Amino acid sequence: MSLVLTGHYYDILKEIGQWKIIAMKSLYKNSPRTIHYSIFSRKIKSLENDGFIKSIYGPRKSKMLILTEKGASFSPYKEHIYLESMSFNHDLITTNFILNLKKYPSFTSAQVQSIEVDLEPDGIIYGEKKGKEYSLAVEIELTQKSKRRVIDKLCRYKDCPDYTYLLYVFNKESVFKCYREILINSSKELSRKVILLLNENIDRPKFEYLNSKCFFKSKMTTFEEIF
Repeated sequence: MSLVLTGHYYDILKEIGQWKIIAMKSLYKNSPRTIHYSIFSRKIKSLENDGFIKSIYGPRKSKMLILTEKGASFSPYKEHIYLESMSFNHDLITTNFILNLKKYPSFTSAQVQSIEVDLEPDGIIYGEKKGKEYSLAVEIELTQKSKRRVIDKLCRYKDCPDYTYLLYVFNKESVFKCYREILINSSKELSRKVILLLNENIDRPKFEYLNSKCFFKSKMTTFEEIF
């Protein structure tokens, strides 16, 4: 007998779609409705048995969930990911990073997938500082891109009104330094919008980000000094 999708099931599909890939325990914590974990687990099992979602085991044997093509058709975020994709590890690290930063007090909400934006980053964080709301586009850079490609993307973000700031995240100091050099030689407008952050442990389930090395407004600084 095929599963009949009701409110709870739609909420689960929407939430997984928003993150592309997410640990089952993190999904439960982010669930918009409060239900007992045992009931939540049964719903996940039903969705998996009927082919709406797929589970794999990630770092430290944590159960990770993704939408199948069938599941994505019932989510406002239509994209689903393939386990064989070259971007799979990048998507896993992105979700982990955004979920960790989401806990920061001045950040109000966060997501990986977005709808109806001209320029889609790896993730988006919304926050508030001194009574002013802002949006923070997040780009996870695990490899060095060509200088021309980096400059073209920076220019696109500079002219994009959807995001107040752009946060580039690196796990290699060599890549961080290359982007810093590009930013030093860019316009003041970009230096006020783009933040560079270096943390070598972003692939770990939990990592310390408050003292990450940052570059903003043409100077070295820390995460807490900015946010």
